[in-house]
Amino acid sequence: MDDIIPPLKMASEEEEDHPEEEEEETVPKELIDNSPAFLCSVSNLLVTSQFSDITLKVGNRVFQVHKLFLVNASDVFRVMLTHDNWVEAQQKVIELKEDPKCEAVFAEFLHYMYSGQIYMNMETVLPILVLADKYNVTNLKDLCVNFMTQHLAADSNSTHAVSWFQQAHMFHHKNLEEKCHKFIVWNMETVIKSPDWLNWGKKPLLTLLQSSDIVIQDEFSLYVAVEAWIREECGPNLGRAKDLLTEFLPHIRFPMMTPQQLLQLESTQFAQQYPDLYTNEISEAFRYHALPRSDRPHNQLQHIKYGCRNYTDNQFSAGLVTEDYSSMPTCELRTLEFETKKSNSNADVDKWGWVVEFYPKGVRWEGCYMHSWVRMQFVEPKESCEVRFILRSTDAETRNVEVAILICGHQRGVEYVEQVVQRRFLFNAENRIMLLNNIIPIQELSSPDSHYLVNDSLKLQIVLKPH
Repeated sequence: MDDIIPPLKMASEEEEDHPEEEEEETVPKELIDNSPAFLCSVSNLLVTSQFSDITLKVGNRVFQVHKLFLVNASDVFRVMLTHDNWVEAQQKVIELKEDPKCEAVFAEFLHYMYSGQIYMNMETVLPILVLADKYNVTNLKDLCVNFMTQHLAADSNSTHAVSWFQQAHMFHHKNLEEKCHKFIVWNMETVIKSPDWLNWGKKPLLTLLQSSDIVIQDEFSLYVAVEAWIREECGPNLGRAKDLLTEFLPHIRFPMMTPQQLLQLESTQFAQQYPDLYTNEISEAFRYHALPRSDRPHNQLQHIKYGCRNYTDNQFSAGLVTEDYSSMPTCELRTLEFETKKSNSNADVDKWGWVVEFYPKGVRWEGCYMHSWVRMQFVEPKESCEVRFILRSTDAETRNVEVAILICGHQRGVEYVEQVVQRRFLFNAENRIMLLNNIIPIQELSSPDSHYLVNDSLKLQIVLKPH
């Protein structure tokens, strides 16, 4: 007998045959987290070498490791160990050539690939980053960069800003590169006293010396630091010194040194040994100090070697400290009066007078009447939550200056220049006031752990560079 195929039922018919069942209630689930114990057991595989399938030789150390963890964490190891056209893919023992400082942290580097955890400090973070860059361990690179940006501020004995800057530049860590560059330029006095100063490469150091934004006590201090770098670069044999001096001296602003410093410079070993490199530069600087600004050639004034950097000696700058910031009244005014030289030449003895009006905790406008052609209207008093900086010239003389406001901060107890606000301004009879609003976000000053407040004090250094 032929099989009888039942007719297909439409969806609506099925719904009639099977009444809609009540949806079961979802039973709440509780997450049981045993990840710390699991990570510990996984990371122990590196320690015990159990089930290892490859051996790494790094310097004098041997590591029994697992391909799975290496290729999971590193793009470079993935290609190296899984592509047949790589010799290492066929080898059971692979020798890796690393810098000695990288060899010293290679065990920690491997431990991170097994556990996602790593210990680092100011000394070890750079070699760890070098390994993370070399083997493209992306997450570890991010951790190192974050650690560096949070530990940039350091005293002269422990700063690594120069080394970190060069590594960041080489591997395109743009954010770290920018932060390191700013720290170096704004805190040059600290950096030149550090052992890390001697780690500069020639090309980036030459580029740095072209900057007029460098914050430093005076030009002579910068020259002394450059000479120390040249001596370190040459080693015991100073045979290369002349070639290096030929490249570096054009970027030293000899006219910005005082006559006393120029005399001191003349008696140094390099100046005595290479008079052909020094004599003209020093003589030209002495001529600069012999002539007042009004008698100097105009084209001379435009040359960069006659331009000031951000010198912090008292000839061109003054400090303003706002103490007990957290308890000071809102909209309170702090003032400062000071003088600066019209130029760095000894022949220019006259000075400019200045008055600073600083509102570090907001500005208040008093109520007043406004007159218009229709009627007179009263404007209510108002307060503005902004940090206002006003610089006034004390007379109507024309003054073409660049103003640099150095704002101090602190990081882990170390005081440093956190930010620099720069403006060029032409003061004259019609414009005797320069006004800057929001030079610091007032919200950041209001925070109880604000990095701008050093022992509850807000510290500014005002630098005026004549043009």
